[in-house]
Amino acid sequence: MAAIRFSDTVWLFTAGSILGVLIEGLFCLIRYGHWETHVVSMLGPFCVIYGFGAVGFYTVGTLLQDRHTAFRFLIYAFLGTFVELICGWLLEHWFHMYAWDYSGNALNYRGYICFSMTAVWGCSGLLFDKLIPRLHTFFGMFQGKAASVIAVVVAVVMVSDLIFTLSCINRWARRHRGLEARSKMEVIMDARYDDDYMQQRFCEWNFYDEKKTDR
Repeated sequence: MAAIRFSDTVWLFTAGSILGVLIEGLFCLIRYGHWETHVVSMLGPFCVIYGFGAVGFYTVGTLLQDRHTAFRFLIYAFLGTFVELICGWLLEHWFHMYAWDYSGNALNYRGYICFSMTAVWGCSGLLFDKLIPRLHTFFGMFQGKAASVIAVVVAVVMVSDLIFTLSCINRWARRHRGLEARSKMEVIMDARYDDDYMQQRFCEWNFYDEKKTDR
């Protein structure tokens, strides 16, 4: 079994986050006829949910490479569904928002997850399996002190971006509830990242109190 190195997960998280934006954009282009940029970050073209998914799939595929295909399918399906469930729950209970809604799909739970997407995650994981040997080879080309230092720098940047993103979303949610800024930083957020900016940046995100249909 190949070792799972910290630097490998950093490259996967970053690449997965960027590819997530491209995948979502292409999906909208094919289905709706126009491009949409579905980022989940304030600084950069990153959809971090896909980044977490890429790291999770890589970890599962590496650790369970000798297990039966059906077993790996179930693990991938569970992993993708669990991430969507946790993210959907946190969005609702922390920010009173939703970024996707499966309420119209069969066998869904509160619009967070549904059976069809669970199957999609399982199949996606098995497709990802095919890339893992090539990823091991690719990552082997980027080892050494310099690569490790760069990985740490990239990780710091991504974590900082994630923290800043959560802060801006939290301020957006508080502003929506009519709450005043509590700090100088929040005053700056109100000026630079107002509701129009945030809605354009997070084009699929909405507040539950603006939802027209009952859940």
